[in-house]
Amino acid sequence: DLDKPNCMEILEGLQDFDPDATEGMVLELRKSLYGLHQSANLWHQKITSFLMKIGFRPMMVDPSVFINN
Repeated sequence: DLDKPNCMEILEGLQDFDPDATEGMVLELRKSLYGLHQSANLWHQKITSFLMKIGFRPMMVDPSVFINN
């Protein structure tokens, strides 16, 4: 899920799938997409909270590596 409001212009060719879509239409994003600047950070937050919930802890020397005693 996105943590800040984000919008994008309608993609070219979307009119083929949605007849109500018009050129120049703006869409509000609710989920992170590949290529957004915040996507990597949001993914890291999500996987970190999940791993910590099931008992893993990040290493002090490298917080992207998780261990389970």
